[in-house]
Amino acid sequence: MLVKGYFLWILTVIEDDIVHILESNLLEMEERALNELAKSLFELVEEQSPMKLILSFVHVKYFSTSVLGMLVMLKKKVVESNSALKICSIKPSLYEMLVLTKLNTILDIYKDEEAALASFRR
Repeated sequence: MLVKGYFLWILTVIEDDIVHILESNLLEMEERALNELAKSLFELVEEQSPMKLILSFVHVKYFSTSVLGMLVMLKKKVVESNSALKICSIKPSLYEMLVLTKLNTILDIYKDEEAALASFRR
């Protein structure tokens, strides 16, 4: 588990090389806590690479531009480490934000965890 600031990220190993991260709250995240989370995720990717990572936003109703920036940096780290990142369970309003910022073109986004997991098995 990664516990930083006001939230909790739960890591679950689904299969040998697939890690699912289920967040519980990005809404109240302070900038410092977001930076700590980003650092932890970057270290996880660097230490465990190559890895397959599923990041679920199932409980997230809003995220700031700082979260968008973290996703871009995380995607870059994932590519550099020859790993893979799938994002799932994003609410329609948040998906619209990703479309407006064109992040939907660089992030692999899936309807739910099952679809993200199936994409790794192809």
